[in-house]
Amino acid sequence: MRKRLSSLFSCMMKSLFNEKGSQFRVEIVADRAVQEFVDTHAAALDSTFQKVEMSDAMRRRLTRSNYIFSGMKAFHELHEAFPSLLDDNGNRKPFERFLNDVRSIDKTYNSNYLRAEYNFVAASAEMAGRWEQFMRDGDRYNLQYRTQTDDKVRPEHAALDRVTLPPSDSFWEEFYPPNGWNCRCTVVQVRKSKFPETPHDEAMRLGDEALQRDSKGIFRFNPGIEQYPTTTPTQSDAAPHAPLQKATKAVNWHLCRITRCARLVPSFTNVNNCAVKRLSTAKAQSKSATLSTVLTEIMKG
Repeated sequence: MRKRLSSLFSCMMKSLFNEKGSQFRVEIVADRAVQEFVDTHAAALDSTFQKVEMSDAMRRRLTRSNYIFSGMKAFHELHEAFPSLLDDNGNRKPFERFLNDVRSIDKTYNSNYLRAEYNFVAASAEMAGRWEQFMRDGDRYNLQYRTQTDDKVRPEHAALDRVTLPPSDSFWEEFYPPNGWNCRCTVVQVRKSKFPETPHDEAMRLGDEALQRDSKGIFRFNPGIEQYPTTTPTQSDAAPHAPLQKATKAVNWHLCRITRCARLVPSFTNVNNCAVKRLSTAKAQSKSATLSTVLTEIMKG
């Protein structure tokens, strides 16, 4: 898959190289080469939940989220590569030189980040499917946080092991796994008579300590409740809760998140929420045209 994406990256950069004008255009995401890259990346993420038991509605939402994320990621790669088109004298570089200069972007996004993205999507999809099962039973059983109990478990996650609360407790809205890149934690149903409930305030304190390094609230979401992860931002998120007031700022926030973290899905909740609403109502438009429209509206504010 990495080789395939690397090959498509070259084609995508060729499309960028052939762009006319001195300004980066959102519409480039509708280019055939860019769309092939987006579709291939999204398909790689979609493959993580093919065998996960979940409703058709959840599967559609996951697939749509993966497409949006892949489109935003491709958009950022193009945006980051655009300044490299010109040399120090302001002249357009030969294509081979340009491609060589932006190869580090390909290595960063499609080698270093892809595995973290793949693992996080797989874990989120698995836990979203579990959540649907839990909801069918309601508060008949309590839910219990479980770690893998080996020497690879992060100490802050180990502190959450055996936290036990009903599904309706708000703890699960913020601290339902995965709670970090390559997090292996899970949640299981337990009989109420077998395990005592953890006091809510104590559970929240442990959750806050476990995610204290997550200053932007990237992982404070429940993939089953937020449909992975397209609804409103979490309370701890630094982005504004209201509809995007300054979309360019929101895009920069999203792109900064992508660059800084391994850059997966909940890192662009505001932008993704806007995109999902647009895609949900787009009956006649193609996906690429819809994504172009979303990005254009975001950049305009």
